[in-house]
Formats: sequence, structure tokens, C-alpha cells
Amino acid sequence: MSGEVVPAGARGEIAPPTLFAPDSPTLSPVARVPGLAHRFAVSVALFVVALVVIAYLPYELLRRLEGTAVSIAVTPFEVLAVGAAMSLLLALRYLAKPTVAYGPMAMLTAAAGIAYLFWLAARATVAVVPGHGVGITVTYGTVLELLAVAPLLSLLAAVVTTIEDLRHPGERLRFDYPA
Repeated sequence: MSGEVVPAGARGEIAPPTLFAPDSPTLSPVARVPGLAHRFAVSVALFVVALVVIAYLPYELLRRLEGTAVSIAVTPFEVLAVGAAMSLLLALRYLAKPTVAYGPMAMLTAAAGIAYLFWLAARATVAVVPGHGVGITVTYGTVLELLAVAPLLSLLAAVVTTIEDLRHPGERLRFDYPA
């Protein structure tokens, strides 16, 4: 038996498992990418939910505060407009997920989120002036700046996704849409 190649496990020993093998039973070599109509329908639903949560609800809350002794440096319309734009970016990102455009779209969405949080942080003051020249001002800009870490991590992940999509087209789809 000298010089003869014996496959692993032929003598009764247990071969170590191969991690991330392309023929792994848990990872199909093909992807089941939903059709454009399905992705469009989910994108519209995502847009509507995001529009309500990140645009309409803050708009409505700020609008109700307008007639009170509380003053905020951001107008309700600004929050509504930026929230609607962010909702659209989120929906477009989902629509582009199975394409090479997903990485750049995810980068744009994350960058817009960072810019929005820093824009809000610059205007993050709440003043309560009940009357008689007495008032309280609270600044919460640091909290919003710290919240920008989440979209920053998303931005870094989107850069990696874009690079990987350019280096290995279609490889990500098996993980995102397993068959």
C-alpha cells in the first residue's frame, strides 16, 4: 500500500467537517430569487410601513406640539420630507437586493441615515417656556450622534457587499435566497 492515496474515512477514522463547502447540504448551489412583481409588492409594503413609522408619526407628534409651550428646532414638514425620502430609499434597497445595485443602494441608504442623524443632532434642542420668562432647554444631539453608529456599520457592510458582488457576482444570492 505504499504510495497509494487513501481517502479520509476509509480506515475508520472520522474526517473533520469541512466548513463552508460549496456542496454543503445546508447551502444550495442555486438561489430562489423572488420575481420582480413579488419584490415590488414587498417594496411597496415596506415603503408604506416605513412611511408611517419614520415619517408620519414623527410629523404628527411634532405638529401636535406646535401649539404648546414646547418649541423644537425642526419643523414637522422637514421631518415628513426626510422621512419620506428615507422610506423610499429603504424600499428601493429591498427591490435591488438580488442585483449588483444592492450594495451601492445600501451605501446610499446608510449614508443618508447618517446625514439625517447628524442634521437632526445639529438641531437637537427642546425648549419648554411655560411663561413669565422661565424656561428649560434640553439638548440631545450627542444621543443622535451615537445613534449614527448603526447606519455607519450598515455603510461598512454595504461597502463589503459591493466589493464581494464585484469580485464574485451572484455568490451572495445563495445566502440571501436559499433554495
